[in-house]
Amino acid sequence: MNLFNNEVYEALINDLIYDSFYIENRPLRGKIATIRQYSEIILRKIFDIPETEQVTLGKKSIQSQIDSKNNALLKNSVEIIRNFGNDNTHTKNVECPTAEDFNKVIEALMNLYSYLFVEYFEKYRFGSNEIIMNTFSLLPPVIRNITLQNLYINDKNNPAIIYKLSLAILKAQDKNAALKWINGEKEQLEKVTPLSENELKFIQQIPALYDAIPKNMYEFCIININDVDEILKNNGILY
Repeated sequence: MNLFNNEVYEALINDLIYDSFYIENRPLRGKIATIRQYSEIILRKIFDIPETEQVTLGKKSIQSQIDSKNNALLKNSVEIIRNFGNDNTHTKNVECPTAEDFNKVIEALMNLYSYLFVEYFEKYRFGSNEIIMNTFSLLPPVIRNITLQNLYINDKNNPAIIYKLSLAILKAQDKNAALKWINGEKEQLEKVTPLSENELKFIQQIPALYDAIPKNMYEFCIININDVDEILKNNGILY
């Protein structure tokens, strides 16, 4: 039984997101402090902590649980949000945060959010559930990009990760960035087939079809990136 209850925090999360991103001309100090609050809820989700237990980013028990995960994405994200949150919550620091400071906190929040998905897909291999894959594709490209970059490190032969990562880079950045990643990983991508063993055996029986399909994930990604980029140019973002 899960101790963390999403419904308990639904109204608070809506308020925190609104206060952090949708109030015009709100001082950055207040936005950063609010993002710190939001990150505490994300940690509750990660560590399955109920609303009856106090959570702060600097709490020793929380720090111990973070250390136990041994994950740089999680640890670094929390540390950045905690440091900037402290500076903009306590009255000792009278200097106003800059736009650069705020962007660093946003980046850390995106990394922290992405860790939720990294942890999930380390338990359930990415690509093993089509419904989950379709749902994952609804996330903002920046979160998909961070998640897949981290998954790829330990699962470089997974064609689903390679395919989705190349698209996430395209949509989070641009075609040049996607092609730079694909070409940078060319040697590895050429080792991975986009087809299952059964699909490959079937297609090999049809020479014309076999000759027409990409033989590895490098070829597959190049073709796909060019096609999707053209669609985006003509139709814009489709979600």
